[in-house]
Amino acid sequence: MARIILNMKPEEKSALLFLAEMEFRDPRDQAALIIRQELQRQGLLELVKPIIAPESPAVADDFLESVPRLR
Repeated sequence: MARIILNMKPEEKSALLFLAEMEFRDPRDQAALIIRQELQRQGLLELVKPIIAPESPAVADDFLESVPRLR
């Protein structure tokens, strides 16, 4: 993986640290995610589809019927 050095204003660094903490990420990972998302938005990187398939409504209904109800 390549390394880059970012020169940031104090308020940008503070905002990045705050967001990373809220997202439970290392600030370096948060910066990489932000860059990747912007490159995808600009059409420079292919969008990656999620690995998890959407849940079938029938499966969800069966699960909900099996859960005991609280009175």
